[in-house]
Amino acid sequence: MDTFFPHTFFATNRQNLYKQLKPHSFLVLTASAEMQHTLDQSYPFTQEPNFWYLTGVDRAGWLLIVDIDTGDEYLVAPHVAEVHQIFDGSLTSTDAIKISGIKKVIGKRDGAALLKDLLAQKERVYTVAPQDVRYYGFHPNPAQKALARKLRSAKNVEDIRLTLTRQRAIKQPLEVKALQQAIDITLDGIRAIIRQLPQISSENEAEAILAYEFRRRRARHGFEPIVAAGANATTLHYADNNASLKPGDWLLLDVGASAHHYTADITRSFPLGKPTDRQRALYEALRQAQQDIIALITPDRPIVDYAQQSEAVLHKAFADVGLVDKEFSREAIYKIMPHAISHGLGYDPHDPLGLGREGVLLPGMVLTAEIGIYLSDESFGIRLEDDILVEGSGPRNMSGALSTELDRLLHV
Repeated sequence: MDTFFPHTFFATNRQNLYKQLKPHSFLVLTASAEMQHTLDQSYPFTQEPNFWYLTGVDRAGWLLIVDIDTGDEYLVAPHVAEVHQIFDGSLTSTDAIKISGIKKVIGKRDGAALLKDLLAQKERVYTVAPQDVRYYGFHPNPAQKALARKLRSAKNVEDIRLTLTRQRAIKQPLEVKALQQAIDITLDGIRAIIRQLPQISSENEAEAILAYEFRRRRARHGFEPIVAAGANATTLHYADNNASLKPGDWLLLDVGASAHHYTADITRSFPLGKPTDRQRALYEALRQAQQDIIALITPDRPIVDYAQQSEAVLHKAFADVGLVDKEFSREAIYKIMPHAISHGLGYDPHDPLGLGREGVLLPGMVLTAEIGIYLSDESFGIRLEDDILVEGSGPRNMSGALSTELDRLLHV
């Protein structure tokens, strides 16, 4: 049981949420379900972010039910068969209370009766509705859809995903501390790879070093690592990580440790040998552009302004090295770099910030500054990514301890 976050952290998060909800209502959230991996084993479990943020419970099948009018809070424990307790263990009611600060833990049958009564009594139910992830080509975790079916008799169902997203986007000091630990562990893993480069002959060897450095610090991968050499780096989410390293290649590491449930997301690229003049020019243009984009991450800056100015910086950098014409073109930028310049960071490596086009950057937000150049016809791909905290005084590069200057990076 990870005790980094005290129960008061989760209790405060709940109280801050309740203040935003209307009377004559109740709240119900579900934990994720386990997903089958092999015949008798599930995939490694990842909790639904909003459920963890409000409870700290990191087990499948639990429910949070709250009567907004009375303030009564309940955790509903799933039934865990004895055989599964023997093989996989289970979370006791006592531990659930210690973790969450919620005093009432009830069983599945009592939870179903409570839910039925609240549905009959209340005008509104708040929940995190199922998310459509068809854009990504994924199958979503089925837990939220299963809960939605149980709420079909509700008078009004209101999705609070965006409300919670905006609340979670402003990181508290303890969250920043957890993120910094994850970032520091990640940086040490990258440094270990660079120091051992003369002995590394393949991508998988580099990945193994990273895994060792993470696990010995009690961290895990926050996402599947990208360890890509040569032409592999032009595949943005390359996942094989098993090719040989060849002189003249560049190695791209897009990796992030997860510590206390918070995930780093850092990318460094460097040559395996002496780079050509053109490769160094491309790299230096990218590095300077990233520094200029990081400088734009200031409080109260409208997200539209940040996006437009970042694209202008990127276009100029690409034009200066002959990758695009001088006349500005968004299409030309994203042909060279077909991914977003920034994304939120936190519990998830792509935590949403809750910002629409009208949104502004606020102190406490953490986002990445992530740009790259991908030239398939030259078997050349480079990317630089840092994790940036918005502070009242401006941006703090939380991963800046590992320089992107090539000469410094290669002599860590």
